Amino acid sequence: MQRLFLLASALLAPQAYGNGFDWAPKVSESDADASLAVELSGIDDARIADYEAAMRTTVATLPRNEFGRLSHEAVHYVLHRLFVARFGWFFKGLEPNEDESDDSARAKDMILRLQKRLEEPSGNKGFSLHELAVLAAALEDLVHQEASIQLRAAWKASGFETNQSITREEAENVVASYMMIFLAARDISAAKRTDLIEALRKFKKGYTDWEAAEKWLVDLEIKTWGPKTEAPGSFDFSATEKMVQNIGKEFGHFNDMECKALKTTLHELEHRSPKAGRVRLPDFYNKSFYSHWRFNEKVDYLKDMGALDDTNKEQPLVISANYAMARSNCLEATDFFAVCCRNECEDLMGSLEKSIGMERATADGIERVVRTLSSDTVQAPRELPQPLRNRLKDVAASQNGLINLHGRLFAQWMHHAFPNECPYPHEAASNPQTADEWLAKGGVSASAEEMMQHVSNDTGPVPVHHTEKAELPWSHGEQLLNFKAKKVLAKDGSDQIIDVKRVWWLRYVVAALFAVGSGMAFMRSRRLAMIPRKPGQPLLGRQELALAICLIAVAGFLCGLLDQVMLIFSCVGGLLSLVFQHFAPQATGKAKTMEEAAWIEKCCV
Repeated sequence: MQRLFLLASALLAPQAYGNGFDWAPKVSESDADASLAVELSGIDDARIADYEAAMRTTVATLPRNEFGRLSHEAVHYVLHRLFVARFGWFFKGLEPNEDESDDSARAKDMILRLQKRLEEPSGNKGFSLHELAVLAAALEDLVHQEASIQLRAAWKASGFETNQSITREEAENVVASYMMIFLAARDISAAKRTDLIEALRKFKKGYTDWEAAEKWLVDLEIKTWGPKTEAPGSFDFSATEKMVQNIGKEFGHFNDMECKALKTTLHELEHRSPKAGRVRLPDFYNKSFYSHWRFNEKVDYLKDMGALDDTNKEQPLVISANYAMARSNCLEATDFFAVCCRNECEDLMGSLEKSIGMERATADGIERVVRTLSSDTVQAPRELPQPLRNRLKDVAASQNGLINLHGRLFAQWMHHAFPNECPYPHEAASNPQTADEWLAKGGVSASAEEMMQHVSNDTGPVPVHHTEKAELPWSHGEQLLNFKAKKVLAKDGSDQIIDVKRVWWLRYVVAALFAVGSGMAFMRSRRLAMIPRKPGQPLLGRQELALAICLIAVAGFLCGLLDQVMLIFSCVGGLLSLVFQHFAPQATGKAKTMEEAAWIEKCCV
């Protein structure tokens, strides 16, 4: 694939460097507990507040569970969005389509451990925004601890003790060794200084884009330590530790430059495609023969990774956004996170969430916002094509007029609106095979002969103007995030948000009040029907009770306690009580005397 992720492990001699960087110790459960304790202590409240502010907009658009708090699924969704946007980290255990590798399982176990400890005080009822921020800070701490552990291993392999100071040049060499370990996904081991020097020499020679990475590293050193002329002195372990932590924080932004280049390359190939956001398979393979891009994945592998549009079997297309963001193109940098091409659609979703502020919205409301959103390939403001608007209205019609922003159908619509930024959301199917399974079957790369066959058999694209490109695939299967709640009442993401629609007992209370009120209205109408009244005398309470019933029903509907059917039923009941009381004066002859009327009133009031 792209240059940045061309790891040099094959160029290193594994027999000389062991079985990978697994000899370094791992972050332990006690380390996780200690990180959580520090964040709960309130030592750095400003950091927690910063995390709360970063997540508040997204949290405001998510449903809550029956306790008015975030479910585990919602917690994972928000944290995934946060770490990708802030650091470019695809945190293992939080990803929507995570694999089941040992590293992923280990990270997931660590996350669940922290979640359990945070939920215990509330009786395992879910997460508030504050607790979510604490969890985010604790997970970031674990990443920093892991970086420190690996730095300590590189420090000792360089022949230094962690309690001694070294020169800046020596510190730069240690950081370069750490960078090698990071880029090689820990697939290197060097317990001695000579081994480490030799491994670094081979890595620099074999890593395709080392010059760009080294330049970025030098700039980061100046940013962290200052220019050499101002900070030429000695460096202790903590100063170097700060540097490697910044590598983890900043590398995702450096990787974005390569991802932008990949996106641009695919977009340039798109002009020969009959569909937007897609590249013809012959053009995809042909690019590998005259450029540094290694577009050589097998057809079946492209399909397995969700990057193949084969709705037309005679002309398969590579889905650009899905290909760029595929997990197979990620750098498995640490035990806790991978570095992948960022999902630019999440930036667009963030703008939508900020403008809408709720879990669901009307088609017109979404259209107004989307018309103002720009991307690398879409200029705003713009008028959405009528077919795209019709699709949005169809989604709204299938969801009772309100579109769920976090559902598959809306994600599919966003792919139509931004085909180069938003990946196509395939319907849930069987789990794709892991990289190890593909390697066991012969690997993921097609041979030069296979690629050339696709190129040579190409009959050429059908001439088509960009504005006349065929409509992208559409399927009607909906899939919501596995949230238990269905409605959010507030927009600020505060802890006071209560999803009363999920408080089931309130529904029965309102139903009981309605029944009692309706019964009282009926009995009152019957009582008044038997009491004579003077001509022109007003019938007290005839409208008040019915109006109260209707107002209670409307309030219950607005709060989410009643659905549309219950609202109609309640209002009809109130109107029927009005009808009963309207005909009450016409039945006053049933009471023969004032004595009988007094007896009726005494018995019926």
